[in-house]
Amino acid sequence: ETFYTTINLVVDYFTPAFVGDTIIAKTAIIRKGKQMVNAQCEIWNAAETRLIARATSTF
Repeated sequence: ETFYTTINLVVDYFTPAFVGDTIIAKTAIIRKGKQMVNAQCEIWNAAETRLIARATSTF
């Protein structure tokens, strides 16, 4: 089991999601080094036509 400390986390919000909406989260490892990992997550509506938010983080 591995634990990572969050070095930074940036979230950009583009449009709201409402109660009852189905959302999809897509995540990706952008870069994995010996000591740090850069990751990204995008939150989309169910039809994947509207980007709700995007987060990037370094662990």
